[in-house]
Amino acid sequence: MERVIIQADAIPPTLQDELVTVRWLKLFSPFNSAQDVYIYKVERSYDGIASALQNSTEIGQEVFPALRTLELCGFGTKAPRGIESFVDERRLAGRTIAVHCSTIYYEEPVGDDVTNDG
Repeated sequence: MERVIIQADAIPPTLQDELVTVRWLKLFSPFNSAQDVYIYKVERSYDGIASALQNSTEIGQEVFPALRTLELCGFGTKAPRGIESFVDERRLAGRTIAVHCSTIYYEEPVGDDVTNDG
């Protein structure tokens, strides 16, 4: 799998803790071959995502090892601090990630459509 698309809905404030980080890391773990990850948010869901990505580098649990492009839609024009830390750690390890931030929400890229000719 080369592309992963995550729509992050709002997380109740009482769940904004280490448990949420652990759950995000578990969610990310099956997608080790993902090269392009698209995350678009609803409300404050980015806190858990940013925290999970930042903590993954701190605890040595690598997520998205093949990642080349990280698209953050609906986050504004600058990546949240935790995501910046994640990207910086990858850069220091010689694995640069292109990060694209926008205030608009994600629309699936055109192409890679499967058609049935039979």
